[in-house]
Amino acid sequence: MDNLESYRKQAKLLVRWHREGNRSLGGRLRALPRFKGLSDREVLEMAFPLALAQEIIAVEAGHSSWASLKRQMEAAPKAVRASAPAVRLKAALPVLYVRDVAAAASFWRDRLGFAIDFLHGEPPFYGAVSRDGACLHLKFVHGPVFGPGRVADEGLIMAYLPVENIRALFAEYEAGGVEFSQRPTKQAWGRHGLPCAGPGRQPHRLRRLTPRLDRGADALHHPVRSGRVRAMAYWLVKSEPGTWSWDQHVEAGPDAWTGVRNHQAKLHLMAMKPGEKAFFYHSNEEKAVVGITEVVKAAYPDPTDATGKFVCVDLKADAKLARPVTLAEAKAAPALAKMVLVNNSRLSVQPVSDDEWRAVCTLGGVVL
Repeated sequence: MDNLESYRKQAKLLVRWHREGNRSLGGRLRALPRFKGLSDREVLEMAFPLALAQEIIAVEAGHSSWASLKRQMEAAPKAVRASAPAVRLKAALPVLYVRDVAAAASFWRDRLGFAIDFLHGEPPFYGAVSRDGACLHLKFVHGPVFGPGRVADEGLIMAYLPVENIRALFAEYEAGGVEFSQRPTKQAWGRHGLPCAGPGRQPHRLRRLTPRLDRGADALHHPVRSGRVRAMAYWLVKSEPGTWSWDQHVEAGPDAWTGVRNHQAKLHLMAMKPGEKAFFYHSNEEKAVVGITEVVKAAYPDPTDATGKFVCVDLKADAKLARPVTLAEAKAAPALAKMVLVNNSRLSVQPVSDDEWRAVCTLGGVVL
């Protein structure tokens, strides 16, 4: 436990950081409700007395005020100093330099299935993203860190993340619209490499933000290149009729589509936009498209997910098909030979191409 003198030193350090223009201070001051609307610049421009720093330290320690913290510390018995723990290195965290921390974090979340752990600053100047046991930090830079001739070097800017089942991860990203310049290719050192396209927004920004996937010591690494996002207007969502049927969906009106716990399906939910349509598919015994639903609210955190990693969207029933279109019919239709439903029927949220949408609607008696 920290003693009162330790808390005093922490408060004085905050004052010094404010004087030095440290933007990390903004997030800590915004923890006080009366300052929550201030930007980092406004925080650094305001007066910052020691009393305010002490209030921040007290609140972070779980007290309402510095006086409350002081009373408790003075009344507490003297703590016995614990022996110092043994030195142990816990992890190494790659730090990627980016021109827009918020945009980079959104790319890793929306396109690659990572969660945003934190964003520091208003606007963000530092952040972190993670997926499973992998974590990357993102740091704002004003300009390119390397000269023009070196930015194109894929081996220069890289984060290396071990991955299990690289082929499944490749399939997830490919289905989610992440662009690849080549399929998995064996490299000279015995692993499989897979460069894929990431965001590139301005010519002077670091342009090799691309993850690369490796198999063997299976890994995902990151030298950034510009790429385009594939737009999708149509989808397919699956539900067991015994759990949530089309009739229940109609009766519920706009409702959250919760419970998705697959990262590939999560990427599709995050790509959905209000107004887009999706086929409603009864899985298990029936195995048929029975209706059309509409996205009425874009992705937001799934309230049923305790981990905070998954999302949901709000859907509203739009129209029932004149006749169900079964999985067997879809497999027999040449126009649907490449449909995700036909080739990966277990995925609970799937993209549907324009041609596939028209073909299923025709089979289901829907007039377009």
